[in-house]
Amino acid sequence: MKSLVLFLALLSVVGCGVLDFESDKHVSSSLLDYLYPSGKHIEKSKQGERQASIPHIELPVRIGIAFVPRSSGYSQIALTPAHQLDLLHKAKEQFSEYQFIEHIEMIPANYLQRKGGFTNLKQVASLYNVDLMALVSYDQVQKSYSKDVSLLYLTVVGAYLFKGDDNHTQSFVDTAVFDVKTETLLFRAPGTHKARKNSTLNDKEFVQDMMSHNSFELALQEMLLNLDSELNTFKDRIKNENIATVSYKPSYSGGGSLSLLVLIALFLILSLRTFRLLEKNRSFIRTKN
Repeated sequence: MKSLVLFLALLSVVGCGVLDFESDKHVSSSLLDYLYPSGKHIEKSKQGERQASIPHIELPVRIGIAFVPRSSGYSQIALTPAHQLDLLHKAKEQFSEYQFIEHIEMIPANYLQRKGGFTNLKQVASLYNVDLMALVSYDQVQKSYSKDVSLLYLTVVGAYLFKGDDNHTQSFVDTAVFDVKTETLLFRAPGTHKARKNSTLNDKEFVQDMMSHNSFELALQEMLLNLDSELNTFKDRIKNENIATVSYKPSYSGGGSLSLLVLIALFLILSLRTFRLLEKNRSFIRTKN
């Protein structure tokens, strides 16, 4: 009995030195760090000019979508280029549902330079011929806590059988849409997600990788759901607060005035066809009589 107690005490002491009772990983891409590398959101010399400049949006618009370059964090939980492309495809599908969007361009992450600012943003927008830029930024924190049962990891099979690690993942994804010409934020849509899962020491890295991937996916889904309400709010702000002006390209059929013209044209065509049909019937009746 004394030998067992001594063994457990020794196991506890050794375990405290060997096991990692708490660990964390963090990765993020900061929109502010990318657009304002100097740390100043608006330079004083340009503040009056920016405030006086009201965005003019010509519908339908061309939009570019890109991930903001990673600013900090561990590379092992950063979004891979393939994962970023997959998430951008989902965002593109959501944007494609809107009639006022003419074209959506998915822009590779390496075209956006770290701390590139609006200078880099305008270069990319000019290269891809887009009017607006949707910048996707993200932040993810993963923490892992060793539970009491993790002491059994020191046994031969403990690391494979006992779930002694409590893993937490918290993700934030945000899409901010800018008018490139005036450097104005038009609207933004955020999304968040939290997850928790136990794991063994052997499959800890695998579980954390899966949690990281899935959490980003679910945060993006919430962000896309918020996009509709943000767009409606933006439309109301255009009407009530005069934050932007809107005009329509000749090819656009979503504007109210153009839709009215189309209805009038259809009415005239139908009226003309009805009139011709009546005339033919009258001629036929006269000839028969």
